[in-house]
Amino acid sequence: MEDTLDLTDELKIDPLEIRADRLRIAEIVRRCIEREEEQQKQIETHVYTQYIKTVLHVGGYAEEADKLLVLEEVDRVRTKKPDTAEVVPLRHDRYILENGERKEWDEEDEDVAMAVHYDDFDKLPFYLEGRDDYDFDILDRTVVGDRVVYKVHLEPKSDFEIAPSGTIWVDTSRFQFLREEFDFGDRVPLPMIVKSIGPVIRERERVGDLWVWKRLLLRADLRMGWLRVLSDKIPDTVEFVLLFTDHEVNQDWLPVHKGPSAEEE
Repeated sequence: MEDTLDLTDELKIDPLEIRADRLRIAEIVRRCIEREEEQQKQIETHVYTQYIKTVLHVGGYAEEADKLLVLEEVDRVRTKKPDTAEVVPLRHDRYILENGERKEWDEEDEDVAMAVHYDDFDKLPFYLEGRDDYDFDILDRTVVGDRVVYKVHLEPKSDFEIAPSGTIWVDTSRFQFLREEFDFGDRVPLPMIVKSIGPVIRERERVGDLWVWKRLLLRADLRMGWLRVLSDKIPDTVEFVLLFTDHEVNQDWLPVHKGPSAEEE
């Protein structure tokens, strides 16, 4: 029985003493990284629907913005190792929100969309590649079904490295990262352009025996206002919302049908 859990009377059982070393949180993180790498090797084909919403805040940070430039993309994506990818556009839309009113985005306006895709984030938590550079602190343990989920705070040891601090949720039964929330604060790459990054939230879900990305939220404040003399669409804040649904992993590869061939016609 996990001695740090506050169990209800219905869940309590007669104590059974087992003597064993409890895994340190750094070791749990190491095993999670190994599992993540192994899972990536097991995914040969992956089909999913991606919804990407990009919101550019112009004329002020976040709620103070004068207007919002909104881009929405829905695609059905098929990928196959080593480097095959096919994208079927389902819906693409872009518009401007100003003073509570929706306006059309003129075709002659420059395209300020910032491409973000599943494979940009389909990697283990990059900041944990140097996990020895972090201090870990267990904040909470929760029983979810037959699993014990650890809520872990992480903080970089150095005050000067470009590295985030935040919280991760770990399924210790399967050594699986479930959710991440982190923030770079003002310790960001390209500080002349980027003011801050965060919050960043990533969540995964289980498909069969493997885990895939479910949701990503990201916000970045920029120092780009001085470029507005060149364009009135230079943003002060960029927000991304990415949702990935309808996953099919390691199913039969069915290429996109692009219309009848000459023989069929």
